[in-house]
Amino acid sequence: MAENSLPSLEEQYPDRFKLNEDGSATWTLTAPLATADGQITTITMRRPKAKEIKTIKGKSDADKTMWMVAQLSGIAPPYLDELDGEDFTVLGRIFARFLGVSPTTGDA
Repeated sequence: MAENSLPSLEEQYPDRFKLNEDGSATWTLTAPLATADGQITTITMRRPKAKEIKTIKGKSDADKTMWMVAQLSGIAPPYLDELDGEDFTVLGRIFARFLGVSPTTGDA
């Protein structure tokens, strides 16, 4: 493992992170999200499309992450605003992984 890089999600969270056969990834939340339809305990994000990636240029890193999590999971941003900090960070790492980069080093 490279210096200053994070352990893989599989290593760090073996019971909470799962890669699915269709290429999507599922994360079990630290704290469930309350929505009008009940509680969300997991978030599954599909892989992004190029047209979605193009739309995040010029946004802050936090805004990029929030927008992409909303797009890739189908969960409305007002609910995502209530994410636990660890959950938000891990979802950002999942998005970075989809792009083939490390969120700490920029390396693939």
